Amino acid sequence: AYLVKHFPKDYEIIVCGDVEEETVDNIRYIHLFNLPNFFMENPVHTIVVSRYIGFLELFSQYLSFYKLYVWAHDTCFHAYGSNFLGEPEIINKWNSRINNVICLTPWHKNLFSEKYPAFKDKIVTINNGIINEMFKYPLNQKVPNRFIYTSCAERGLGRLLQLWPQILEKYPDATLKISSYNHFPKNKEEEKMMEYIKQTPSIEHLGRLGRDALYELMSTGEYWLYPSYWPETSCITALEMLRSEVVCVYFPVAGLPNTMKDYGIPIKEGEELDVLFSITEEQKDILRFTGRKYAENSSWAERAKVWCNMIFSE
Repeated sequence: AYLVKHFPKDYEIIVCGDVEEETVDNIRYIHLFNLPNFFMENPVHTIVVSRYIGFLELFSQYLSFYKLYVWAHDTCFHAYGSNFLGEPEIINKWNSRINNVICLTPWHKNLFSEKYPAFKDKIVTINNGIINEMFKYPLNQKVPNRFIYTSCAERGLGRLLQLWPQILEKYPDATLKISSYNHFPKNKEEEKMMEYIKQTPSIEHLGRLGRDALYELMSTGEYWLYPSYWPETSCITALEMLRSEVVCVYFPVAGLPNTMKDYGIPIKEGEELDVLFSITEEQKDILRFTGRKYAENSSWAERAKVWCNMIFSE
């Protein structure tokens, strides 16, 4: 929805999914249950299928379109909704009708080229974006040595908690603010993490935060230490941290280096603290300024220009 708000206003845009039906300006939201009737009555110019290619089989008897794009977000496509065909069969069946496959980063593109060779020559790269207007909190109120962690626990929280006693030894005033967008704890390993968090006064788990509260928290953070091996295809969190002038120290895994570019500090396991403790104030100032400028230019408004050039160029 963030992307299509920047599409041409003289086009009728349909967003479908598990949504509340309404019309906002030129964007109409339709629930999946009502799509068959819509497609039977309306041929469409362009369809963008987001991650679930089973959509093509689920609504195959109703579809009439001129252009078709498949937008990949994960490390694979999903065939949910298709009763009989899996990913490979759907790809082979629909390949001739698909104009392009959109991956998020060069790493993501290489992964899909190997996994889905039929699409190799159709893949283009357009990264995710952020909404600049939502970053409204001042960035001159940083809390010294405040660390922020805002991802799922399995994406490196355990390693961060292992390192925390040594961080406290170096920075006795250090604090760690944690937020996650899914349930925590959800298994025994995470229950142990939560027990440690509760026993450590310098750490606070804030639960799930709304976007406004999340960005307010980021505006106060000094460091994002992200010792994660998760195969990020893009990582919007990285852009959000850079936009909030948080110094990013991370494992250079999967598509994360493509998104981070030169605006964060890559580290290896076992060397996290040596690198962290050696960052100078001059380095931090440069990373904050250049990282914010880069993130500001990584907005959905800018991404929409690339999308529109691809879709509406003919």
